[in-house]
Amino acid sequence: MPDFKTTFLRNFRKVLLASAAGLFLSPIVVTAQEAKGSNDPDPVLAIVGTQPIHESYVQRSIRALNLGDQIDVRSRTDEFLESVIREEILFQYALKELARDPSWRDEVKGAIVQKLIEVQIQAGIEVSDEDARAYYESTKPNLGGEHVTLYDISFKDRETCDTQFENIKTLVDFQRVAAEHHVDPELAELRGEVGFLMTRHVAFGYGPQLEGLDENTPHKIINGVNCHAVWFTDRQDLPVPTFEELRDRLKAGLKAGAEAEKLQTLLASAQSSVGITRVGKEAAGQSSNETTESPSYSEFSFKLTNNKGSEVDQRIFAGKNLVIMFGFTHCPEVCPTTLFEMSHWQKAIGKNADGTVFAFVSIDPERDTPEILDTYVNHFSDRIVALTGKPEEVAKLTSRFDVQVRRVPLDDGGYTMDHSSQAFLINQNGEIVDTIAFMEDSESAVRKVQALVEGKGSRHSQVQQN
Repeated sequence: MPDFKTTFLRNFRKVLLASAAGLFLSPIVVTAQEAKGSNDPDPVLAIVGTQPIHESYVQRSIRALNLGDQIDVRSRTDEFLESVIREEILFQYALKELARDPSWRDEVKGAIVQKLIEVQIQAGIEVSDEDARAYYESTKPNLGGEHVTLYDISFKDRETCDTQFENIKTLVDFQRVAAEHHVDPELAELRGEVGFLMTRHVAFGYGPQLEGLDENTPHKIINGVNCHAVWFTDRQDLPVPTFEELRDRLKAGLKAGAEAEKLQTLLASAQSSVGITRVGKEAAGQSSNETTESPSYSEFSFKLTNNKGSEVDQRIFAGKNLVIMFGFTHCPEVCPTTLFEMSHWQKAIGKNADGTVFAFVSIDPERDTPEILDTYVNHFSDRIVALTGKPEEVAKLTSRFDVQVRRVPLDDGGYTMDHSSQAFLINQNGEIVDTIAFMEDSESAVRKVQALVEGKGSRHSQVQQN
């Protein structure tokens, strides 16, 4: 398939080249004849506005053409230069149009931002085998796990679930009810057998936490609005994966973490140079690079439910430092890995952890009930507070931290959640003093948390008010 950009430029420049002869250039252009006297090893052949057109750029443009066009163009270089000049004129004109026309901006904005990320974020980041092996060795003690055979019945409503659950005493009963009442026809034919699921946290995966449930016994699980009957058996210990088995995933994860950290730095720099004015009931006219009085947590308001089932609000953060992350219990890698690291940060700061809240906010309240969250976070640490609640209340927190959240449908009818992966460090005044990228070096992360609890963090921005 021909390269779209090369094909487009070739056809575009053919049109410009054909129209170049005999046309008078705008006064904003310094012609090639005027610029050729320079001793510059890469001489300026023309200037459009304030943008110089160097000989190297013209040569790169010629090399982008196919061989036949290159031969033709090199015999008419002055005319080709005129086509390049006209391309630059139209480009600069288009930039002005972009500023005026929202539809133009929307059409090209994504491509421009993606190119920026490719050049300034993704380029140049390489993770060596040595880096990946070092991370593997540091997480190896937690790579163990087990598989269990899981049977599951999803009922159409709570009443049917409660009624039929009373009829399940043996696995034979379970399979009969599954065949008659499972809402998934395919699993009904399998009598509810899902297959092997992984339990316990590992560095790159997390399955339902079933360690507290008895084998060969029915269990009822309320998952959001759905009611399930669950039966599991046949625990099998899993061998620790070798470095060779995990190498590619480790390197990809470490690279993603480094890219996330570079992106945060770029965003901070870009925001300070661009400036933001947020318009809202109380934020109208206030630029993001202006300072305000330190916010109190009474203004930083929300009403959620913690993993113990208690209603809580912003006062749980009052007078505390805060380390907070956003995720969901079905998250395959980012959330369990970060929560495991968070438990390490807690241990590293010792008694100082008493003055710091470590929080996990679910962006998937539809599935993440307090009970599910409690089982999930307690696997990592009993001192991590998990929060869930009405979507509009969760949105208050995600918007304060500019956390990006997107629900992504899956082919099987389910869904997953895309979300920002960094953890935020907030001081007692409600100011964001730092962030920790996904899979950031453990020593770096601990230093940041230690600086937070010691009051040495440098403020990045304040938690935005309503």
